[in-house]
Amino acid sequence: MRKIIASMTVAMLLAMGLVGCAKQSAEEVASFQFGEDLVFAEHDNRVSIDVERSSEVVRTKRTKLQTLFPDVETVENTVALTTTTANILWAAGIMPIGAPESGSLLPEIQERQYTLEQGGAFDRTKVLNVGSALSPNTELIIELNPKIALYSDAMINAEHMTTLESADVNIAALGQSDYLDMFVLIDVLAEVYGYENEMVNSLMQDMVGVLKDTNALVEAKSSDEPKTIGILQLAGESIFVNGDNSVLGGILKSIGVENIFASAENVELNQEALLEANPDYIVYYSHGMGEDLLAAFEERLKDQSGILYTLDAVKNGNAFSVQGEDFKFSSSVDMDILKVIQFLAEKIYS
Repeated sequence: MRKIIASMTVAMLLAMGLVGCAKQSAEEVASFQFGEDLVFAEHDNRVSIDVERSSEVVRTKRTKLQTLFPDVETVENTVALTTTTANILWAAGIMPIGAPESGSLLPEIQERQYTLEQGGAFDRTKVLNVGSALSPNTELIIELNPKIALYSDAMINAEHMTTLESADVNIAALGQSDYLDMFVLIDVLAEVYGYENEMVNSLMQDMVGVLKDTNALVEAKSSDEPKTIGILQLAGESIFVNGDNSVLGGILKSIGVENIFASAENVELNQEALLEANPDYIVYYSHGMGEDLLAAFEERLKDQSGILYTLDAVKNGNAFSVQGEDFKFSSSVDMDILKVIQFLAEKIYS
């Protein structure tokens, strides 16, 4: 399975402003479907989501994003109110004009971040440091006057959102709670740029390439009896289960894996239910990427006298966390979701 480049290059960012290539043919030459939601139309020089043949979920997400990004000017005058939102915009080829101060920002963004010293001026070719994500400098954001200020839809409402809204700053949530969000975002951006930006078109082709490779792997190992899985989210002393409406749940459903807690919504683990279902696989992660939580849970899995060790998934070595050599998953979506899709498919179907 092909591997996605770990980070987008500066060339991608610069290319977002270039338009000189000829208008591409809109004639469809093939189509491709992934799971129940996504259908793509493949053209001579690009790939796009087939809106009519995709699910209602995809159509709704796309309509919302088209409202958020009606034109190039809006796209290129966006403030990111959370670190993950800033990173996802950069990966999509967009440099936000403002972003929080954080060591979690991509290095390319940190290199371009600046602060306003006394008498300084705004520079929309760089990224303004707007302060902490938890307590941003709202006065500075208001003065910067962005076309839109975005935060993650996985973020709990905060007081500064109300402050910005009261000042007539256009604020909105960028979808990061469903793996479909990434594909819809890139598709909408390609449309905003009139399919004349080669880098955005190439990114969508690479993303669809991952889905094609994933489908091929699944089809080669498919069987009449679907594999089952339990998705566990570690949160301090508690363990929650994820249903099909979660990021991982949506991915696993799309690759034909049956979630034993499919209908669950933010509920704590019922250990008896887990033991009774005895899934083929268990995947777990820690919200916020807490290494200590992961390590403690893995010790529980190794304890042969413990209840969890009686599960087939544990005894057979099929209990694993969602992390690889160069990515970690923490409940929300960024461009690493492509690696997560690859990782899960390889773990279950290789």
